[in-house]
Amino acid sequence: MASGDVQAASDLWKEEVSNLKAKIRGRACHNLAVGMELEGNLVQALEWASKANTSLNDKTSQEYLLELEARISQQTIVDAQLAQLNFTE
Repeated sequence: MASGDVQAASDLWKEEVSNLKAKIRGRACHNLAVGMELEGNLVQALEWASKANTSLNDKTSQEYLLELEARISQQTIVDAQLAQLNFTE
């Protein structure tokens, strides 16, 4: 991820999403959520963040989940507002 290769990092994290250890599984899901967010896919990021929260059930994962939900809600409002604008004549 540090090198900017989100896809390669995601491939490695996907190997850990079924790990028996909840902490490893949760961190992998969290990292996948961040990767999806970086790629602009908030819906998939929310799905991975939800899985992370299920595994980790800690304050940080809950806050991230809530933040993604808020961002999706805000994006929905912005999209609706832009749809109402007519830029063509």
